[in-house]
Amino acid sequence: MRPIHRLGLVVLTGCLAGLLADRIPHTAALAGITKGGPSCPGDTNDDFVINGADLSVLLGNFGAVCPGPPCAGDLNGDNLVNGADLAVLLATFGNTCQECTFSTDCPPRPNATMACLNFQCVIAGCNPGFANCDGDILNGCETSILSSPSNCGGCGISCVAPNATMACINAQCVVIGCSPGFANCDGIDSNGCETDTNTNLNNCGGCGVGCALANAVSACVAGQCEIASCNPGRANCDGITSNGCETNTLSDPNNCGGCGISCSLPNAFTTCQSGSCALVSCNSGFSNCDGNLANGCELNHNQSLNSCTSAEFLGAHCGDLDCGFFCPSAGRGIVASRQANRERWFRVRNEECATCTSAIRHVVRLTVPAGINYDLFVYSACGGALIGSSSAGTGASELVVVQRSDSPAGDDSFDYWIEIRYQNGSSCGNWGLTVEASPGC
Repeated sequence: MRPIHRLGLVVLTGCLAGLLADRIPHTAALAGITKGGPSCPGDTNDDFVINGADLSVLLGNFGAVCPGPPCAGDLNGDNLVNGADLAVLLATFGNTCQECTFSTDCPPRPNATMACLNFQCVIAGCNPGFANCDGDILNGCETSILSSPSNCGGCGISCVAPNATMACINAQCVVIGCSPGFANCDGIDSNGCETDTNTNLNNCGGCGVGCALANAVSACVAGQCEIASCNPGRANCDGITSNGCETNTLSDPNNCGGCGISCSLPNAFTTCQSGSCALVSCNSGFSNCDGNLANGCELNHNQSLNSCTSAEFLGAHCGDLDCGFFCPSAGRGIVASRQANRERWFRVRNEECATCTSAIRHVVRLTVPAGINYDLFVYSACGGALIGSSSAGTGASELVVVQRSDSPAGDDSFDYWIEIRYQNGSSCGNWGLTVEASPGC
């Protein structure tokens, strides 16, 4: 193709238009023209408007020889793009061509109802579920607004929502999937998967899964309900998260003040008060006398300090009722004494010291503190016969007289055994034992 100077050609279009219009009859110019139809002989791009776009098409192909059917820019059907075609275009430049007279003149377009408006074919309406979103009349109503995620229910309506995979279903944007850790718990598709199920206390790990543990400050961590902390006075001692901080450490004797802190004290009934162990009372036969809570009621009143065979010897003491020259009455006094707070055995010798004919006597007394009951027993030997006993009751003093009549045949002295036996009650006070005899003989 021979090169031409297109800019100069465009400048000369006004002159060419007048010249060529006179030389080429209008009817001849229309003969054989296919582009734009009979009412638009200068329309090279089928948009029914003759303007610079058509001129650009023609100039772009100026000088071409078309081997077959008319080509773009060939406005007179002679298979050449030359000045004759330019004259046709310039003669109608600026026209809006008549495309139709009736709606039936308009060619059908996909999914569209066509109409003729002001001699132009227009889309009067789209079939249900379709729309003309690209504005191109030639492809009709090209977009399915029932399923297009970028034109859902209408042109330009995009199905995009936070943390969600969206789809257009029946012209509605719907959530069909959520990003990991998110869910559509409010059921509103437009805000996507709005709920963070990794941290949301009302939707922990899934919609509607509440995280509110008993007696605890709860936390949703990675979709799992956990105990952030326990309320004051509570603890999670069983290690089970689902029941929260189930243990009352202010009152639970097995978890008093903390998990595993037991208020089980020896020989005692205990309770947990305000998170501290408290001793309520001692078991029968026991007392808390050292004030040490850790060893409970450490004193066992039933546990004897010794036995009959290991009885403590309190000495030999004159028991004569009369003694001395002409046998005057003997004086009486305490010759031995002991104190303790448990059962105990003693041995004493009632000795005849005077030559007078007189009985020998000892008086054994036991003073008992309030709240506890000790009884007094006196035996003739270890495992021997009972000489006497006293059981006056709780807190009452006991007394036994140990006496033997005088025998002219010889020495009437004898040993006897004292048993202090616990009966009931509790007290840290000591009992007091005294032996009264005749120290002056």
